[in-house]
Amino acid sequence: MNKEEKINECFNALFSKRYQKYSLLFDNLEVLSKSQLFLEKKLESAYEMTNFAEENLTKMDFLECIELAKQFYHDMGIDYDIEKLVQNGTIDINVPENPEIIINSGVTTFKQNHIELSVNYNNSISDATVLVHELAHARGMEPIFYKTYDFFTETMAFTEQYIFIEYLNNMGYNKDLNILKSKNYRSLWRFNYSAYSILMLLEVYNTLGKVSLENCKFLYDNISNEDYQKSVDNVFGYLSKPLYKLLQPIYYSIAYMHAPYMVEKYKENPDFMNKIKYLTENLAKLEIKDFFEIIDLTSNQDKNQEIVSPYLDKYRKECEEAYDKQRRLVK
Repeated sequence: MNKEEKINECFNALFSKRYQKYSLLFDNLEVLSKSQLFLEKKLESAYEMTNFAEENLTKMDFLECIELAKQFYHDMGIDYDIEKLVQNGTIDINVPENPEIIINSGVTTFKQNHIELSVNYNNSISDATVLVHELAHARGMEPIFYKTYDFFTETMAFTEQYIFIEYLNNMGYNKDLNILKSKNYRSLWRFNYSAYSILMLLEVYNTLGKVSLENCKFLYDNISNEDYQKSVDNVFGYLSKPLYKLLQPIYYSIAYMHAPYMVEKYKENPDFMNKIKYLTENLAKLEIKDFFEIIDLTSNQDKNQEIVSPYLDKYRKECEEAYDKQRRLVK
């Protein structure tokens, strides 16, 4: 079975057995594809960013990271017992096999009515930002929820993570702000870029029932054979991984569209944090139109792009400046 056949087999199972669970995503493939291309052009400066000098991040053990997260929650008026999560084993610390390789990631899952939250340990302040990200997932997680949770949980997690990074800057961690801000800008751009091929092949399958070069050219008449093959190779690489890994770049692309917008809105007016907290904690109960209404957007994607565009411009400029500052530290 070649790569195309494997992809078609996977997509057949996905659409036939899990369509209901992911219908919000499947019903918006065209909108998401347009959004992905808009973001790629809007924030393309991230492509050139390399070497984020993460070795210069403030060293910090995990207990200190937890204390920082608790202080952030206290100051932001977020009522959530982090200490209880530590004591009952909900928060798990994963020590990488190779401590020289910095892995800024974590995962939050819901198993047997119990939330499990795992953070990779790098002995630096970046662990605190990942912890805040995963805690946002945990706060909104419930056994039964609308599809809106899957669709926007990364958006809210990145929003609170970015606000936490700004909070750290106000506490005097200026050097860390520049590294973390530019690194996150590049990371989300990379996921958004990866989402292109996934969205394209999903749309081809959803519209024409089969992924093939002919079908892809029918929908995307400007795609080259080489670009099509790169997309096939990219998607095929996800098939050996859990399903959420395949869909993750799409959800990160959605986050890329909305998280910087909400962070900039918060910086304009700190009271916007009340909306952010509400969304994080109630995603499982909301419909998509409610989400947009709460953050002053609409259900019209073209209108939303027009609204968020200046906020993304401001965010991009801040990240570019942060990158330039941390680059000077490296030199």
